[in-house]
Amino acid sequence: MPSTQESLVHILRDKMNVSVDDITSGLSLGPEGLDLESLSITELIMHCEEMLSVRIPDSDYQLVPQMTLQELADYLDRRTGEKV
Repeated sequence: MPSTQESLVHILRDKMNVSVDDITSGLSLGPEGLDLESLSITELIMHCEEMLSVRIPDSDYQLVPQMTLQELADYLDRRTGEKV
């Protein structure tokens, strides 16, 4: 079973067409890194919820652009007990 970070890379690469060369664990998802816009953040969250069977509260959506890939993976790992 792939790690959460590997699953995130898969989502970004295969479902959202982000270049693999651009993705590192310390890369910010917001303006300082991948520069994902709000619609892309929402799409990423929806894919995460589906693929990883986690529930991300709407109130946490605004936190995601400030996270790095590793921080998002850690956040999702903490939420795995809360199924969709």
